[in-house]
Amino acid sequence: MSDADRGAAAEYGRSQEPGDDGALGAGRGRLHIDRERLDLAIATALPLAGVRRADSGTRVGPKAAFLGELAHLFPDSVAAGVVVPFGAYHAHYRSAVVSVPKTLKQATGAKPGEPLPDFVERTYKSFFDEMIPAGTGEKELSAWIRPRLEVVRHSIQAKPMAPALRDSIRKRLEQQGMLEAGSDEPTRGLFVRSDTNVEDLDEFNGAGLNLTLFNLGTLDGVFEGIKQVWASPFTMRSFSWRQTLIDEPLWVLPSVLILESVPSEKSGVLVTADIHTGDPARMLVATSEGVGGAVDGTPAETLVWSEQGVELVSMFKSPWRRLLTPGGGSELVNATGDEYVLSPKELAALIRAGQKIRDQLEPSRDAAGRERPWDVEFGFADGKLWLFQARPFIGNEQLRNVPALAVYEPSQNPGPQILSLEEKLP
Repeated sequence: MSDADRGAAAEYGRSQEPGDDGALGAGRGRLHIDRERLDLAIATALPLAGVRRADSGTRVGPKAAFLGELAHLFPDSVAAGVVVPFGAYHAHYRSAVVSVPKTLKQATGAKPGEPLPDFVERTYKSFFDEMIPAGTGEKELSAWIRPRLEVVRHSIQAKPMAPALRDSIRKRLEQQGMLEAGSDEPTRGLFVRSDTNVEDLDEFNGAGLNLTLFNLGTLDGVFEGIKQVWASPFTMRSFSWRQTLIDEPLWVLPSVLILESVPSEKSGVLVTADIHTGDPARMLVATSEGVGGAVDGTPAETLVWSEQGVELVSMFKSPWRRLLTPGGGSELVNATGDEYVLSPKELAALIRAGQKIRDQLEPSRDAAGRERPWDVEFGFADGKLWLFQARPFIGNEQLRNVPALAVYEPSQNPGPQILSLEEKLP
């Protein structure tokens, strides 16, 4: 692989999920939330088809907004979905009261029954306006904030969900064919994904910081899962990466994307241009067998596609693959043992979709005005392409490489191999 390709791979890795906890004392005010754009008036569920890109950062997060765009471009390749907007979380949070976990031993200053926003505002004031400016050490900051975050998470999850919101979620699921009328069991398992207003900012990619719940099999499980997702910005990992980089951390808001599960036999990520040069004639594809491919640490089949051929960078080597199970959950089973993950027909379908996304969606641009490529999550079930997410590729020097792309390091890369798109794979 060329030096340019290695640089491109490193840039892709920086755009992916953060590592462990961030630095609590790293300062604040570097990233801005535009509160004027927020629309918190809607506190009931929305159909995915009714959400578009203009709603990103206003009513919902970018996952739902861009997936709504994909649903219009590829109506047969995007699973049915329902979106719980920022306003639903905000109403729940504003009306919650402090509930202290019985297992919590540390003193937090929390008063059971007091309004949760009062406790959070008091906590943030002490942490951001007093402790950090005073130069408090990382260890002390962590020890002080962890139990208080636990109180916040517990309080959010302890509060019952508003009946109007529950009813609207049920109604939308029924309208989308995801739930039969009167039933409490979805027709298929459901994914519940966090989608905040501070993901994919120009200077920060919040991918993977919050919760995704896989293949839930009951409506009550979905309701509880939504509250878990609402609480997830207050995990230590999320808080330390995100809230400490935001100028107004009280306004980090999660929306929730509920998607019908797709039993993918293969899944991965596609980037619609050369990440180093921006050349749209070259695309990066990383695919693994099963669900969660290339974004869950699984060794991936990694390809660089161009009209001149397909460069095989690494092969899928895991002995296992994760598959969804009927009725909810997932299981690890043996990998197929096939030499290649994607067939030429599947790769061709994926590249056509990437080209259509690149050509028909208005691109995001970096500070210099250059078009950003698209970062697309996909899957194949019975040979059919499904699209799960599209977002502008955002580079970020603070983020580590995803494990699936570690093969780009020179010491691990045996050199490129050119394949023909017409070659029949076993």
